[in-house]
Amino acid sequence: MDKKSISLRTFDGWFFWIALFALLAALILTVLSVMDLCTSACVEGQKWRFFGFKFEVLGLGVFPLLILFHILSISKPLFRMLASLMIAASVGAEAWFLYVQKVLIGGFCPICVSIAFSIFVAGMAYFIRFVKESIQSSNEGSMHTWIKIFPSMGTIFLGFLAAFIGVSKINPLEAKQVSLKESIRFGSNEGPIEVYVFTDWFCPACRRVEPVFEAMIPDLKDKAPVFFVDATVHPESLNFTPYNLSFMINNKNDYFKLRKALEQLADKNDSPSDTDIQEAINPHGVQLKELAYSDVALGVKLFKKLVKQFDITQTPTVVIVNMDSKKGKKLSGYGEITKENVLKAVDSLQ
Repeated sequence: MDKKSISLRTFDGWFFWIALFALLAALILTVLSVMDLCTSACVEGQKWRFFGFKFEVLGLGVFPLLILFHILSISKPLFRMLASLMIAASVGAEAWFLYVQKVLIGGFCPICVSIAFSIFVAGMAYFIRFVKESIQSSNEGSMHTWIKIFPSMGTIFLGFLAAFIGVSKINPLEAKQVSLKESIRFGSNEGPIEVYVFTDWFCPACRRVEPVFEAMIPDLKDKAPVFFVDATVHPESLNFTPYNLSFMINNKNDYFKLRKALEQLADKNDSPSDTDIQEAINPHGVQLKELAYSDVALGVKLFKKLVKQFDITQTPTVVIVNMDSKKGKKLSGYGEITKENVLKAVDSLQ
């Protein structure tokens, strides 16, 4: 074995371990980012997304896969190629992420910069190895290895372009609505199916189907999240929305008891005070927790948005929708809304 072969093999060992440690560092730093160990610049960075995904979620998906490909590249040239292309794309993307932090956000997040540095180190290790192999190939009279640089350069550009197109700041109002929607959810948040129940507090038909809603929750809790939405047919219903929101957020375990109490109160009083509400829920041992006006206003906007989104023209209406395929089913009125029909619709849209 000549000195050149020994030197190249030694370099390959260093290349592998430098790249591996750099990628592991990027993964560990991503985990730290998930733990919210943030500076003010990092907090500001949380308001940005990559095609709607948090950067931490992206990192937790990409870096383990990249580490696996890098380890498998020891014996499989295909995985070496895949790893090099993924690192090249990551280098391009990180270049734009750094620009966003410096120019658009106005400050660097130490964790994010460290992740970018780790990716650049891994990329440099791959690049130096490539140059080393290309020099050896040239000395042996072949220029084939140098041609491989073009896919990597193109992938760097594609990574940069994807970040340029996909990175955007989230709408603050939309983000708050998403957070509120999660807080009023009943049941599982996994899977693409979502169930929306639209009712009005002064709708006689809505009251007739109330037992159906309570009965279907145990069967739906592991299949799809359920959202109870105030669809204001009667203007007086808006007087009950602040309390309904409060109960969904703060009293989930007692929600249907409290919902029943609101329904009974609506029979006697179309404009209840806090005292009236408290007296109505006293038998259930619950203390009313008032929401801030901004939260109530946000909830009303969210309800109006959902009514418009699903084109709700009457109550009661139950909408079952697959958010991935955008296919759905709408059940309206006392005759259609049954536990069996709702569960059947959920199963059919899976």
